[in-house]
Parts: sequence; C-alpha cells; structure tokens
Amino acid sequence: MVLSHRVLFRWIVPVFAAGWSGALILAGMWVILEAATRWPILYVPLVAGGTSLLSAGNVVFLAGVADRLFPNARLAIVEWLEIISCLMFLLSFLVCLVMLAFA
Repeated sequence: MVLSHRVLFRWIVPVFAAGWSGALILAGMWVILEAATRWPILYVPLVAGGTSLLSAGNVVFLAGVADRLFPNARLAIVEWLEIISCLMFLLSFLVCLVMLAFA
C-alpha cells in the first residue's frame, strides 16, 4: 500500500506539532516550577518566560493539531482561543524581556 503525499502530510504535521507543543509546555512548566525557585533573583522574568513557553505551546497545538483534527469546529471559538493565546504569548514575552533588561 502506497501512501499518497496528502495522506502522509495530513498525519505528519499533527504528530510533529503535538511533540513540539508538548516540549514547549514541559519546558514552560519546568521554568515556572523549578527554575524560578532555583534563582529567586530572576523570579519574575522566569515566570514570564515560562508563561510565554506555555502559551506558545498552546498556539502550536491549536494551529498544528486541533485545526487539522477538528476542521469543522466553530470558527468564532477557534479564532478567539488562538487570539488570546497569541496575545498571552506576546505579553508574557515582552514582560520577560523588559524584566531581564532591568534585572
């Protein structure tokens, strides 16, 4: 049985996106829970950086996995979830950069 390019691409992207988002989420949880307690002087930048990793993992999962596995989901709900996740990523990333600049 030969897999066509479309069928193969339909399954490879969600598998890699799920792994990528999982790695981002695990890294974000480690930064928030472990690294922030190891280096208390950098607590706020590390929590902001961990939050940006968590929200980046959420964006990758929504765009790479959920959109492909559930293409008929209500667009209004999906758009709002992606917008909120992107805004949370940008805000926490900017907080992390500003706090590191002044640390």
